Amino acid sequence: DRAVRVAAEKIGADVTVVDRRDYGQKIGALAGISGFHKDGKAYMGSDFVTEMLVFSGILPKQMDTFLAEYKATGVQPIALKAIVTPHNVAWTADALFRELMKERFQLLEK
Repeated sequence: DRAVRVAAEKIGADVTVVDRRDYGQKIGALAGISGFHKDGKAYMGSDFVTEMLVFSGILPKQMDTFLAEYKATGVQPIALKAIVTPHNVAWTADALFRELMKERFQLLEK
């Protein structure tokens, strides 16, 4: 997504687009975190129904700048966003996506 790349460039961050076949890999491996490695298994589940944006190694000020820059592009916001944490680093991309979707629907029901 061009808007993500433009906003990431403003904070000096790299953007990695995750291929569908890697949705079953751990977030730590996809983020290039030391100690995590792809297991070589291809994801065979369904495609994600919407985009998900996951931040790794980003400072709060950088996050604020990124979000402001992204908003300034006028592109529709990405609803599913997460930061890599000790809690989710070992989750697969698919598991994180499902958790974020669950949280999103719970918010919409309130």
